[in-house]
Order: sequence, then structure tokens, then C-alpha cells
Amino acid sequence: MDREALLRVIAMHPHENTPRLEYADWLMQYGSCDRDAATSEFIRMSCSVGCRQKRMPYEVYGWLIKNWHRLVPKSLAVGVPVESGPTPQQGWRINWHNGRKKEVLIRLARLPPKRGGYRPFKVVFDFAFGFLDRCETWSPVSFGQLKQPLLADQPLCKVMCHGTTRHPQRVRSLLGGAGADL
Repeated sequence: MDREALLRVIAMHPHENTPRLEYADWLMQYGSCDRDAATSEFIRMSCSVGCRQKRMPYEVYGWLIKNWHRLVPKSLAVGVPVESGPTPQQGWRINWHNGRKKEVLIRLARLPPKRGGYRPFKVVFDFAFGFLDRCETWSPVSFGQLKQPLLADQPLCKVMCHGTTRHPQRVRSLLGGAGADL
């Protein structure tokens, strides 16, 4: 099986561990980057319990705190880190919720370009059972810039933009046409 076929099986059986563990094995054998290795580690740790539960095993949350950025490298490369911590690793302003949701402030290019060039946008990553389950943003600009890199990093991720109903024509133009996903 190839990557896409394994991901389709996981999407069809979202509450089963076996397809996820098979994908982790495939990533260890055929993976080509650090993101693949991190995804394999995250799957193995979070799906190690015999049956699917509401919460991941406790040790997974510590792993996420240290390694979350390895799961979304293309997404983070889109922005410029907001300086808020004493070390480069803490370059993104970060808050954790429930041990699996990571609130990140990422500076993205303004559209259309304006003085200063970049603006911080709040993005919430919700990690669960080996994958980025959901990404939420509150700006059409950040949604438009992050959607494709996020889906390249985490193809099963649901990417959502809140608060887009006030100016739907502007949002659609930013996202590339009338059929754009809101």
C-alpha cells in the first residue's frame, strides 16, 4: 500500500488503532523526512493502548509539548515566529489547553502587502491519536495562507476558519474564487 491508500483507510475507520499503527510502520520503512518520523512516533505512543479511549496515554502529552512542531513543519515555515520566549525554540507564542490543543501566534504576510509586512494571527492546533486532528483560525488571511501547507503536513486535518461570514466576497477573493472553502 502507498501513503494515500493508508490515509484513506484511517479516514474510513477513524476510531480504530490498527490502520494507524500500520501507517506508522509504513512511515518507519518509507518515510522521507523528520515529519514522517515524528508522525510515526506520535501514532505509536498515542495508539499503544489496546482499545481507543477518549484520552491518549499520559506520556503522549509530554511528547507533544517537546515535539509538536515536528508534525507541522511546512505550516510553521509559512510564518515568521513571534518573539516571546527566552529561547529560539519558544519563538512562537504558545499556550496549551487540555494537553493536546496548542494555541500558536504566527506572523504571516499581510494581504494585500502593507507597511510592516507581517501581522500575528492566532492559530489553534488540536492534536489527537497520531495526527493533527483540527486546525482553527479566526482570519481569512491566515486560513488562506495556512490551509495548503497544513494539508501537506497533515492530510487528515480539518482546517476551519471562524468569523468569515461578515465579508464573504472578500474572503472568497483571498482564498481564490467563488468555490473557496469557508
